[in-house]
Amino acid sequence: MPKVSFELPDSTFDRYSWLLNDGQPASQTPLISDTPNFRSIRSDDTDQHPSAIVINGFPYVRSDALVDRAADGATFPESLEELRVWRSHWLPQAEALAYVLEQFDPASVLPRFWGDVVQEHQTEFQRVFRGVHQESVGKARLVAQKFVEDYVTLFGVERKDDAYALLQGFPNLSLDRAKALWGLSRLLRRLDGADGVATNVDQITDATPVGREFNEHFTELLKEFGDTTNSRMQDLPTCSEDTAIPFAMIRGYSRQADDQAPWLSEAERSNRRLTLEDEMRTEAAIHHRVAQLMPLMTLAQELLPNSEDHNLLVDQRLFAASRARWLAIGGFLQGRGAILSIEEVFYYHLSELISTLEGEMPPSREVISTRRSLQSMYRSSPPPRVLGKPMPDIVTDPIMPEGTEEHALRGTPAAPGIYPGRARIVESLSEASLLNDRDVLVCRNTTPEWTPYFGLVGAIVMDAGGILSHGAIVAREFGVPAVVGAMTAVIRISEGATVTVDGSNGVVVVELDV
Repeated sequence: MPKVSFELPDSTFDRYSWLLNDGQPASQTPLISDTPNFRSIRSDDTDQHPSAIVINGFPYVRSDALVDRAADGATFPESLEELRVWRSHWLPQAEALAYVLEQFDPASVLPRFWGDVVQEHQTEFQRVFRGVHQESVGKARLVAQKFVEDYVTLFGVERKDDAYALLQGFPNLSLDRAKALWGLSRLLRRLDGADGVATNVDQITDATPVGREFNEHFTELLKEFGDTTNSRMQDLPTCSEDTAIPFAMIRGYSRQADDQAPWLSEAERSNRRLTLEDEMRTEAAIHHRVAQLMPLMTLAQELLPNSEDHNLLVDQRLFAASRARWLAIGGFLQGRGAILSIEEVFYYHLSELISTLEGEMPPSREVISTRRSLQSMYRSSPPPRVLGKPMPDIVTDPIMPEGTEEHALRGTPAAPGIYPGRARIVESLSEASLLNDRDVLVCRNTTPEWTPYFGLVGAIVMDAGGILSHGAIVAREFGVPAVVGAMTAVIRISEGATVTVDGSNGVVVVELDV
């Protein structure tokens, strides 16, 4: 496959450092790259240069304009109720928007109004999405950071792991999904044994009581979690559309022994937290400064449920609904003979789509075909961390030293423990199905859709993320050693390489062939 070139639009952009925004795990198609929510980043455009650009479907942010989009605009919460207000205030709005997008009928749009209709959809999507993140993840992250800082100041840096442990072990929807998948895996073992016979859910019939029970629970799984997307890529099917993804998770769990059930890890995190809470209460009765920290701890403990629940209840629902809307438009254009297949809609730029819907000439077949080929190449090509002006603190050279038997990568220690194993480079959720039990997952980033695989792997290495990112939080919840923020792990670690992940110190040692 030809090498993909990542180039800035013109030479004047070279005066800035453009940092890859790793909140997006994979390259997006032209249509999704054009939508406001994908591109929206706060900016001071005093020099007429944008604060964010999209190169080959990947978002890059000017380093001087980089902000935490979840926390951007979020205010420090004063009460537990404030941290939960997104459930009562924003969740109903998200559900209403999802319904509008899911039920959208392109035939109802009058000529010359397509631009207004699409803009209205996108503006509402951005408003709700941003509001949810500010109220849930943004505020929870602010208070969690404050709690960890104050805890370390009070008890010492050697107790930092305890500070994070006090934020773990709470019920959340991501864990509920893992439990549901695990339950189905036990039924699958009863059907065909741990070695596996069925390769897809369609091969399981109601001919036996166990098969009937499996299908009933699988239907319930899709009803509750079927909106799960493939790493937020709207051009790819959801779990309801492509049951191979959840079935692969179930098959992976079926190869595990009963003592690896996800709720056992949950119980371990919960028990450790409760022990530390008891110690805190004992100290609080004696020391005034510890007593002052207790209310802050209560607020900070909303981090895990807010991080995981908002994603499944809002993010996944909205992305799936948005996909349904685009597919409806694709079907409408196909019916008019403008496109050959519904999925081609994702390879239009937004302005092209609107003009085509208004009766103008669509892009040529050659243009769409080229874009589809390029998209496949983009998703197979790890993007550079920095474009333009180099950043001294960002390692961008992927070449390892010659003549050495091992090479160490450094990142942020996210979940304690040391684990040696085989590295598997994974770019998307569908590729994650290739993971074998106890592999080391190496990826650019994870989103909550990936959570079930945390129960399968031996360790995790991520290019992106910080100590309070989704990947770090869930790795601690599953008790899996993890290093995040490794920057170039995907291009520095070879598929199948033997690595040792030190999640306590943020080091990944890669054994090299010499």
